[in-house]
Amino acid sequence: MKILQNESLRKYTTFKIGGPALTLVVPESYPDLINFLRDHPLDPATVILGEGSNVLISDNGINSTVLKISFGQIEFIPDSNMVKVGAGVKLSNLAKTLSAKALTGLEFVFGIPGTVGGAIVMNAGLKDQWISQALTRVFCVDFSGKEIVINQAAAGFGYRRSRFQTEKLIITAAEFALEKDNSGKIKKRMENFKIKRSETQPLALPSAGSIFKNPAQGPAAMLIEACGLKGAKIGGAAVSEQHANFIINQKEATAQDVLQLIDLIQRKVFDKFQVKLELEIRVII
Repeated sequence: MKILQNESLRKYTTFKIGGPALTLVVPESYPDLINFLRDHPLDPATVILGEGSNVLISDNGINSTVLKISFGQIEFIPDSNMVKVGAGVKLSNLAKTLSAKALTGLEFVFGIPGTVGGAIVMNAGLKDQWISQALTRVFCVDFSGKEIVINQAAAGFGYRRSRFQTEKLIITAAEFALEKDNSGKIKKRMENFKIKRSETQPLALPSAGSIFKNPAQGPAAMLIEACGLKGAKIGGAAVSEQHANFIINQKEATAQDVLQLIDLIQRKVFDKFQVKLELEIRVII
């Protein structure tokens, strides 16, 4: 168990932005987490982090505890196509492990920077494929260490939405029901997803992924580009030339730089299309 005081959060997010946490707690295993919670129940203000790939953290940091979930294993359930995966397992590692076992259903997560727990919170995925579709159960604990199991139907999944975004629950593992397929075909699909991401997304510079949800009027990137905002800059933050729904950290960007750029985008898109873009990333101020 690591417990760090006033630890900078920049290195714990893919945006490489953020001030210090009052206390950063990093359990090394599930028993580690349970023992800690039962001895030190978390305050409701506690922030849960996975890989930090969908968040923007204030330059002033977080004046509370941050719990980082980075542990987890992949367990194959005998005589079935079911798998139980720890919340801290990285998505690309999961996809590669499943392909080696000739199990299909989650190849699209290959190349997404993040963990299984974070992906469930956001119901990560593509236009017509989401992690919730293969999910059967989510294993959680509350802030005092009480264990809770939530089935897929009760998890409140929608487009970039789940009940875990608002409830004080810590995802510790998830169970998935998959199907058998040819391992070579699975790996080919994974590679295609990876190639498409590299061709369409600015992977070489720090970002938090897509900034806005896609509204009913069309892809957010299309609306932003139509406003002539590709390449727009404030401080060290810029709208990606490759994908207009990505804001990249070009040079030591601050959270304030990003927030001002978000505000500019929202105002320009609303003025032109009367569409208010809704944030996909979580802003922690």
